[in-house]
Amino acid sequence: MTMSLRNRKNIFIFIAVLTGTLLSGCKYISKNDQELVSTPRTDEPLATTNPPVPVEIIPDTGWTILKPGFENRILNLVSEDGVLQETVYIVRIDPNNFRFEVGYQPADPLPLQGWLEQSGADLVVNGGFFTEENKATGLVIADGESFGASYQGFGGMLAIDQAGPTLRSLVVEPYNVEEHLIGAVQSFPMLLLPGNQGGYTEAGDGARRSVIARDSQGRFIFLVAGYGLFTLSDLSQYLADSDLGLESALNLDGGASAGLLLSDSKEGIPSFSLLPTVILVFQK
Repeated sequence: MTMSLRNRKNIFIFIAVLTGTLLSGCKYISKNDQELVSTPRTDEPLATTNPPVPVEIIPDTGWTILKPGFENRILNLVSEDGVLQETVYIVRIDPNNFRFEVGYQPADPLPLQGWLEQSGADLVVNGGFFTEENKATGLVIADGESFGASYQGFGGMLAIDQAGPTLRSLVVEPYNVEEHLIGAVQSFPMLLLPGNQGGYTEAGDGARRSVIARDSQGRFIFLVAGYGLFTLSDLSQYLADSDLGLESALNLDGGASAGLLLSDSKEGIPSFSLLPTVILVFQK
C-alpha cells in the first residue's frame, strides 16, 4: 500500500501554483507565494517595492462542458481568513457517451501522463491500492483477464461489463467469479453506501484523496483533492453534504498515488507515483 504525503506545506505550494496554471483566465496565488513574489531585492530601497496585488480565489467555477457528457468543475475551499485550504477537482461523465477500461501493468508502472500517452484516453485516474511490488491488493480485471483476489467483507468495486460500468459495495454485493467482467478495480473504504446511506466515520489523518462516485442520474464522478486536507471521515461527510447528488462513492488510493489528468485540455492534478493500475475513459 502506498504511503500518504504528510508534508502539507510543500503540497500546498505545489497545488496552488498548479491550479493557477490550469484554470483558464484565473490565477490563484497562496499566501506563501505572495510573500515570495513580494520579497524586495537587496539593492532596492524598501520604499520603491510595490505591495502584492490581492488575488481573488473563485470558490466554485461551476460546471464546464468539455464534450457532450463530459464536464469538469473546480471547488476551492477557503478558510475564514481567506487562505486556500483545499482544491477539489471534479470530472462528471455520462457513461452513455463514454466507455470505461482498466489498465494494469505491475511489471511496468507508469506516471499518469505516461498512461495517458500510451492509451490515448480522454481521462486517466489512479486506481486502487498496491504493494511495494506493484501488485494490486484487491481484484483487478483488465482486458477480461483477472489478477489478484477479491476483498471479502469490505471495500467496493468499479465493475465493467458489456453494458457499461457500475459501482458497488462488496459488502452489499460481493464479487462472484461467475461474473463476465471485462474490467474491474477494487478499493476501500466505501465513503457513501448505495443510496447515499451511512458514511465512513473512523478517525484518521488528512491526505491527498481520489474518489470514484456515481450520482442519482447514473453519471460517474471522479474527484481528486490534492492538498491533503481531508481525512476519510471528513471526505465522506463532505460528499454526503455536497450538491453532487451522489448515490455511492468509493475511495481510491490516495497520498502520492492520487491524481487525474485530461487529454484535450491538459488539466487535472498529477500523481507523484508510478501507477500499476489506472481507470481509463474513452469517448465512444
